[in-house]
Amino acid sequence: MLNITIDKVRHIEDKDANVRETLVELQHALDKSEQERHFYDALCIDYTAAYLCDLMADTMTVIKKKSFSHCAAEELQSGSIQCYSQWIRHSYNTFVVKESAPGFMEMFDNRNLMAYLDDHESFVYRHRTLPNRAGMEF
Repeated sequence: MLNITIDKVRHIEDKDANVRETLVELQHALDKSEQERHFYDALCIDYTAAYLCDLMADTMTVIKKKSFSHCAAEELQSGSIQCYSQWIRHSYNTFVVKESAPGFMEMFDNRNLMAYLDDHESFVYRHRTLPNRAGMEF
């Protein structure tokens, strides 16, 4: 004999409504995430690697990484969260020609970069070029 009361039916309907609401919220979050991915893909089309950095939290997320980029051999996966200051230090030690980039570590320091961005809309770091053995600059 099945003993279902009105209260049990209402309880089941409430749970069902909650599940449907949660599924709608998850779908919206997924759609937003997909839109962000398309935005980053379009924004970063000319770059081999791109990172989203949270200087206050000292984190960075890999947005884009091509297989032939400077970080291809590194353990960085798209979407992975890394420590910003450790990555900057590693990048400087691994990829940067020290003579061509004086002040690199100071400019990319979290506090210095945040202070700079307080007064400027964006940050562009350009370094001088050095001639190679053939006299060509890179």
